[in-house]
Amino acid sequence: IEALPEGWSLRLAGEEVLESRRLIVALPPRLASRLLGAALSQTLNLNVEVERPLSPIVSVLLWSDRPLLPGPMQAFGPQRDGSQSLFHWGFQDAVEGGYRACLVSSAAEALAEQSSEALLNKLPAFLAARGLPAHFQRARVLRERSATPLFLPGSAARRAQATSVSGLALAGDWTETGLPATIEGAVRSGRLAVHAFPVN
Repeated sequence: IEALPEGWSLRLAGEEVLESRRLIVALPPRLASRLLGAALSQTLNLNVEVERPLSPIVSVLLWSDRPLLPGPMQAFGPQRDGSQSLFHWGFQDAVEGGYRACLVSSAAEALAEQSSEALLNKLPAFLAARGLPAHFQRARVLRERSATPLFLPGSAARRAQATSVSGLALAGDWTETGLPATIEGAVRSGRLAVHAFPVN
């Protein structure tokens, strides 16, 4: 990405160059900083976002010959003993030969450190406590260790989509959207970034 007198130049991987009066950078902070370069990143104070801690998401994919969840989407509340739920969300769809479910845990620092075997050993009790069948043929544990930014109390405020640089806006779940760092937040950030430009 290169700043022009009135706009931006983007050099693509195949050496193709695109030019535009306006640019929305919809990338995680580290990638955005790298592509914008040191000078622009400093102007935008992106180092605050680059240094913000990241939080893991752990997902378990389960394949079964019968539904594991009562519907396509399930929210899991606290355990019956009042402790935090092992997983927060469940998603399910029909696939050839049966069903595939995905159980998701956000801000999953503790789960991310557990072995796949230990985590899978906890699944039957978790499902049974919710009246769900614990029968599945195979499973796969996925760990995204740097999935979402962690907005701690007292940390720097999330930045707006509008910037002090003419013709440049930022988008991503890490910008200020009024929502947590989620897909919905990312979508909202894109809409806000478009509206950050003056109408002319």
